Amino acid sequence: MTINPLPLNGDDLTISPQAQKIKVRAYTGDDPLDYDDVDNNFELLRTTVNKLIAVTQDMETRLKALEG
Repeated sequence: MTINPLPLNGDDLTISPQAQKIKVRAYTGDDPLDYDDVDNNFELLRTTVNKLIAVTQDMETRLKALEG
């Protein structure tokens, strides 16, 4: 089964290691998230999903090789 990576409508975002965490409003003193926070959240989720897709495809390839 082929799963395509999730594309972005521009260049990949560069998120500093300190900012690589999902930010939720519940832990911001109920202050709203700004646009950068929301973008970072989606980019972190997108890159994680794409890594999982790559690992899954690699495992499928290895399994097919073992099955002969």
